[in-house]
Amino acid sequence: MVVTSTDVAHGIAIPELNVNLSVPAGKTESIEFVADKKGSFHAHCSVYCGPGHSKMKGKLIVKE
Repeated sequence: MVVTSTDVAHGIAIPELNVNLSVPAGKTESIEFVADKKGSFHAHCSVYCGPGHSKMKGKLIVKE
């Protein structure tokens, strides 16, 4: 996974897959992991980034 932050520091965490990546402001970071189970996994910003932090959520869907 490749993640870019264009403004302030952010992070992405997918706890069920042991993913937790911090991304400094204006940088791109990457992480490799194996999604070894099917399902829908919740993702969220793991670094407090300002007033909209609690709304920064996503979903990773692994089908096969």
